[in-house]
Amino acid sequence: MAKIAIRENETYRLRGPLSLKVLEGKILIAGFTAGLNFKTILKSGKTIAFKSLSEGLVEINVGTDGYIKSVPANEEVIDEWLAASKEILSKKKGETLRVVILGGTDSGKTSFTTFLANNALAQGFRVAVLDADIGQADIGPPSCISLSMLREHVVSLRECSPDIMYFVGFDTPSYAPEKVVSGILKILREGENLSPYITIINTDGWIEGIRAYIYKRALIEAIEPNIIAFMGKISANTAMANYLYDYDVIEVPSPKVYAKKSPPKRKAFRESNYMRFLQDSSMITLNADEIKILNTYLFHGDPLPAVDKEIIEEVLNTRVIHHEKYKDELLIIVADNIKVNKTSITLIKMALQHIGNVKIVKAGDEKNILVGILNEKGFCEGIGIIDKIDYTKRKIRILTSCRKHRIKAIVLGLIKINRDGREIEKSPYRFL
Repeated sequence: MAKIAIRENETYRLRGPLSLKVLEGKILIAGFTAGLNFKTILKSGKTIAFKSLSEGLVEINVGTDGYIKSVPANEEVIDEWLAASKEILSKKKGETLRVVILGGTDSGKTSFTTFLANNALAQGFRVAVLDADIGQADIGPPSCISLSMLREHVVSLRECSPDIMYFVGFDTPSYAPEKVVSGILKILREGENLSPYITIINTDGWIEGIRAYIYKRALIEAIEPNIIAFMGKISANTAMANYLYDYDVIEVPSPKVYAKKSPPKRKAFRESNYMRFLQDSSMITLNADEIKILNTYLFHGDPLPAVDKEIIEEVLNTRVIHHEKYKDELLIIVADNIKVNKTSITLIKMALQHIGNVKIVKAGDEKNILVGILNEKGFCEGIGIIDKIDYTKRKIRILTSCRKHRIKAIVLGLIKINRDGREIEKSPYRFL
């Protein structure tokens, strides 16, 4: 642990792992002024810069590969971000100000969102941050859209607690962009009850390709922001610029020094966040007749006649535990691992008739499906993991930290994780 004197109007760069405590003076960090006894901890590889507003003294405890060093002001973007924040906040003309942050992966979207939110809070605004980056979520768990009212200054959005959450069920918007958009709108409408003066919407980094352009355009049209902050040069992405031609866009420079997240690091980040929201979990059993079960045909259809069950068992050469038909969809739960081929499916369709799609699942394969826990208003109370389904008794056992009496519905996601938050499997199609 070392005490370091800082000079007025100097810029310093920090890299974790380290802890910082202000002993004397004031610094500008993450968009707000921090003074005596301010503390923060940076995890390994995380970088952030601060500007000293006076002479002072800081206490630093540095881990392996961490550092603090004075750097030229033009090597960081603090002054540019202050100017951008001032321009954005000047758009506030009475009504709630909505700001959308756009940019590619590792472009500084979350850092600038934090900077702008802190800067607005320091000026007396009631600030809401909507985290719509479902793959690298900070406020809520991955696969969720979350909103938090900023009640105090933060260095990381992970310090914020979600006030409202919407369960999407997957961690990439390319699976179903329209669901992400509808989730954002639902949260924005509910968030109006919290009376924010400014709502900052942080988005994912999917900005390349025709589907991304169409998605981001739909998202912008739905949100109707007063201004869009684009990280970097939007002129370098001509197609995206064309899709946003009729909106007020400000270019915000990306950090010049940043810790790039590799795919393994992004995966590790998601897994640690799943674990954060599974802490203090316990097993609870839900009755399928007392709650709603969404994003699946399970327990929504009618059982087949006994003769049809016999036909299915003969075709598949295995015991059928559960079967039900919902309109032209047929769900079959079998006891054993079997290889299902097109011939078997065709034979079942021919024998039963009026069947459009056949889904065959082995009992036990439902284990580890990620679920969203919904309250009476359809918002997410938290997440859970399916442990086992008793198809005969219509009981579902899940691991969750949510209180049973608040559960009105569960939504099955397209991800499987274990109780340690580790990702096991992902699918663009329903597991059940």
